[in-house]
Amino acid sequence: MNDKAYLVHKAPGRLRLRVPEMRGDIPFFRDLVARLSPLEDIEAVRANPDTGGVLILHRRDTQQAVLNRVTSVVNLTDEEYVPPSAFSRAVTGLGKLDEVIARETKGGSSLSSTIFLVLMGMALAQIARGQVMAPASSLLWYALDLTRVKRTRAPAD
Repeated sequence: MNDKAYLVHKAPGRLRLRVPEMRGDIPFFRDLVARLSPLEDIEAVRANPDTGGVLILHRRDTQQAVLNRVTSVVNLTDEEYVPPSAFSRAVTGLGKLDEVIARETKGGSSLSSTIFLVLMGMALAQIARGQVMAPASSLLWYALDLTRVKRTRAPAD
C-alpha cells in the first residue's frame, strides 16, 4: 500500500494534502481522518476519497507544528505533486473498461470490438436514413480503421 501524501497547498489555518494512490479507498480516508483529528492544534479534518484530498484546518499560528504532527501519521513527502494528465486518466479508464468488457464476456469481446459494433450500427442507421456520403462513410471508415489497428497490434503466431 502506497500512502505517500503530498502537501499541495498551505495557507494560514489550513493545509491541503493529496494522497493520489489511495483515491477511492473510503476505509483508508476514514481511518486517516480518525488519526489526524485528535492531534493537537487541529480543529477539523475533511477527506474526499474520490479525489484523494485531505483538508486540515488548524489554529493559525501553529502551521509548522501541525505539519510535524501530520508527518507522524501519514507519509508526507517533500516532492511536488504533479497530477496525472487528462490523457493518462482517459487511457487508464479505457483500460479498466476493456478489462470489464473482457471479464463480463469471458474473453469473447473487447473494447475495440464493442466500439467497432457500435460504429457499424451507427453507420447502418445513417445509411437507412439516406445519409450515405457524409456520416455513414465516416463511421464505416472509423470502424474499418479499428480492425486495421487491431491487426497491427495482434501478437504474431
